Amino acid sequence: MRTLVPKPRELAIFERFLRRYCDKPEGITIALDDRLSEGALAGEDPALVALRHMDGPPQGGGESAYLYVLIFDSRLESRPVPDPPRVLRSCPTAILIDRAWLLAHRKPTIGQRALLAVALVHGAGEVLGLWPEANGRPAGCADRGCVMDRAIFDVSPLDVTLGRASLDEPRLCAPCRARLLAGRAGKAPGNLRFVGPALVRSAQGYYVASLPFYSWLGIGQPKDLAVDELLANAVAYMEQRPGYHARGVSYVDGAVPWPLAPERRKAVAAALRRAARDPDRAVARLARLLERKLRARIESARGG
Repeated sequence: MRTLVPKPRELAIFERFLRRYCDKPEGITIALDDRLSEGALAGEDPALVALRHMDGPPQGGGESAYLYVLIFDSRLESRPVPDPPRVLRSCPTAILIDRAWLLAHRKPTIGQRALLAVALVHGAGEVLGLWPEANGRPAGCADRGCVMDRAIFDVSPLDVTLGRASLDEPRLCAPCRARLLAGRAGKAPGNLRFVGPALVRSAQGYYVASLPFYSWLGIGQPKDLAVDELLANAVAYMEQRPGYHARGVSYVDGAVPWPLAPERRKAVAAALRRAARDPDRAVARLARLLERKLRARIESARGG
């Protein structure tokens, strides 16, 4: 597998889309990393490669958001299995684009098309909330030729000739455009921010730090989060369970803080009870388990 760098025109289309539909008063910055060594990527899972190289927005970025895009070509693999462009949905902060898949879907009758630009815009649209998954699969837009149509890479020459699709400048249908503009105008949640590459959601007494495929339920404040340890745990999880994350399942991890000073035990137990009502069912399930473990340890400490 080798990584690729987009052309200036493809980046310009991507940047225009982000500027139009992201509410970021501080502006949009696209940073290009160097190509990754082919030898270091041989046989690697692209999702794992992305996770290892995500570093988050610049420190002190205030309300900065962050999106990582890995563009690669799987044709150098011994057994290439091209994947369609996809957003790592368990925590939508990364997009994977396999150029081998794009080239396999290019129709010579259409000529040169901005395939990569289409893939970038489509992925960003999903990250911004367009057409989330239904029954485990992205629903997609029903408008033929809209860049959010799941079949956008399969448009026919007739679609282009009749103006139903443009692959030189990705087209959004009116409903998709309206949803993006409404999202841009809406107030962003005040309890979300990035700590390194992790998207952290704060609640009373606890927080949930999320990376693609791996989340951590922490007790206390996000400032207590050890980002390097979180990344190492996420990478280890993906290495130990190859293929499990391909289904888009995110593993929620956590631990009972122990030893714990007696004066802190009541506050930690209360935080876990609140986390047991978290809207994320996996987080709530783990919080109930951790609360039972905490009670058992407290009882054991009293008995001892």
